[in-house]
Amino acid sequence: MVNEMLFFSGSQVLKKYFFLFVICFSAFLSYAQTVSEEEILSIKDQISNIIFKNYVGPHTEISSREEISGIGQYLGENSLSSPSWGDKYRLYHSFHPEIPEGLDADILAILENAGVDHITNLRRIISGYLQSVYDYSGDEGAVLSKFITYYNAIYYKNIKHFASRYKEDVMQYITAENAGLSTHYSEWAGKSRIVIPLSSDSKMSLDTSIISQPEVVDEMRKEEDKALETRKDMVEIREEELDEKQLVLDEEQEVLSEEKEELKEVVREKEKELEKTEEGSPEEELIKEEIQVLEEKEKVLEEKQEAITEEQEKIEKEQDEVHEMRKDIAEDENILKKEEDPVVESIIASTDGKAFWFVLIEKQGDPASFGTLCKITENGDILEKSGINSIRGNSAIDTGTGIALIAGRDASNSTVNVILIDQKSLELLKQSKTNVYAGNTIWTEKNNLYIITRNNSDWVLGKYSYDLDLLSQSDVCVHPDSAIQFEKDKLLIQNSKGTISVLSTEDLSEIQR
Repeated sequence: MVNEMLFFSGSQVLKKYFFLFVICFSAFLSYAQTVSEEEILSIKDQISNIIFKNYVGPHTEISSREEISGIGQYLGENSLSSPSWGDKYRLYHSFHPEIPEGLDADILAILENAGVDHITNLRRIISGYLQSVYDYSGDEGAVLSKFITYYNAIYYKNIKHFASRYKEDVMQYITAENAGLSTHYSEWAGKSRIVIPLSSDSKMSLDTSIISQPEVVDEMRKEEDKALETRKDMVEIREEELDEKQLVLDEEQEVLSEEKEELKEVVREKEKELEKTEEGSPEEELIKEEIQVLEEKEKVLEEKQEAITEEQEKIEKEQDEVHEMRKDIAEDENILKKEEDPVVESIIASTDGKAFWFVLIEKQGDPASFGTLCKITENGDILEKSGINSIRGNSAIDTGTGIALIAGRDASNSTVNVILIDQKSLELLKQSKTNVYAGNTIWTEKNNLYIITRNNSDWVLGKYSYDLDLLSQSDVCVHPDSAIQFEKDKLLIQNSKGTISVLSTEDLSEIQR
């Protein structure tokens, strides 16, 4: 799959209309598949540990959000036949309502050739699927897909949790090595399977109370911005949901009260008839049987009343929780306002303006680690940090117009290139048109860059300008991990045969010895 690199600077309050909650007292259960929000929202106090690492670096292609969402829609339209999207995604639908214990699920398998490497795009696929199969709106799909990814990340590879919650049929599609979702994009393709819990109760409404419990909010408050916008969104959603629930419950209570009063009146009438009936007569026996049936109906109505009372207490408890959420949000807004803004300026002042470029390693990789370019002080304080998290190795060359680095990964939708990062904004200025070796060291000589470069299937030495234009490349195939030794107008490098070649620094032609 091709991916889209997106950046967000805020959020809008999502306006959602939830399905009305209906209390079901019938003797039989009508089965229908809906997403089990209660299971999704059960992630408690673990959200603070969930930070999704997305790929930020060179891409070969970019898809639109409609194309990405369309993958999920296609899987949804064919969900009953275990559909696949090429060799990249497969959907398994496990639904067995005849088995009462455990949860059913849809399982989205991210196959080895999938190119998804940004959590936003993965959520778009899930949202498209939910809209297609379960008739959720776009806003509902967006909210649920976010929580589904958090839920799966918390329980990644926790096969015991899935086994304790899901039916046996679901478990055949996941293992201890791929159950759930890794927080790092490099462990998605072939290594993650997203479990979407389903409910078989057609009367179950969406329930946001569990995911916004105090334990969850406490963890979200640990984020840098205290997740204020997300929490405000949740308050709006929950208040709207509670209003809907209260409206339906009030209507249920009104109908039930009328039924109870009417039944009491019928019982009173029958009791009066019984008093006038001759003892031991067939009429007396018949009326007693009728009264017994009415008393059984009264018990059923009392059970309904207990259920409504219990639901009312639950709503009132949730209303108290939402009220506390609003208070916490107001407190956190005040805290953020009081915090000092010029933190970086104070650090710069303390170092007399001295700062250095440093590649901070974030994840191991082959043949080189993945990292991020940082500007640090001589005391090790980080002043600035680039959003590009696919820097390979630790070479960072200041060319005067930017910082030259190796970045990217070899995948179906991405590549490894030499890039130039702006010194002020730390944003991408330019990337080379040629692919280079991920384990490269960047050598500099006379205002030129020397980098191991791909030429079809071979590795050669490339000579680049400071603007990343390829000036020349060697005819000699070289070892990608070779060192380079410069000597006046020539350089020494190990070739692919294991011996040393001598090349001209001018045009990289081989100098015969």
